[in-house]
Amino acid sequence: GERDLQHAHNVNAGLRQALETQAEAMRVRKQQYGEVMEGQVKSLVAEKDKLLADVRNLQMERDRHVEKLQMERDSAIQAVNATKGLEEVCRESAKRLDDMADEVYRANRERDQALEEKDSAMRSANDMFVARCEQQRSAEMSTEEARRAREDAERL
Repeated sequence: GERDLQHAHNVNAGLRQALETQAEAMRVRKQQYGEVMEGQVKSLVAEKDKLLADVRNLQMERDRHVEKLQMERDSAIQAVNATKGLEEVCRESAKRLDDMADEVYRANRERDQALEEKDSAMRSANDMFVARCEQQRSAEMSTEEARRAREDAERL
């Protein structure tokens, strides 16, 4: 009985020793695993911080690009509006020039017509003057002939 008890005690002590060794190994493994995990967590946190910084940089770059595109779009809209304004001014100017050309054409036609009427009136007046002169000369010549005839008659 004493032997069995000693054997059981030895087995028990051996088991206890094995369990303590196993527990120590698990503690070491747990500590190592904890250290590995802590390192991985630190690495993941650093990677996350780097990614967040990259995201912020990309957002800033995108915002700058969007702002640049908006400025270019606004500039293009202003250019289009200015062009529309210029087109309208050009159309109005062209219409005014057409109207002025029509007025000049009408005025020239009226002036030409007035000149033709004046020229015709002056020709008529000239013709009448020439006719009167010829009439007067003819009358003067008949008066002269009559005087000569009287003088001839008186001489006889």
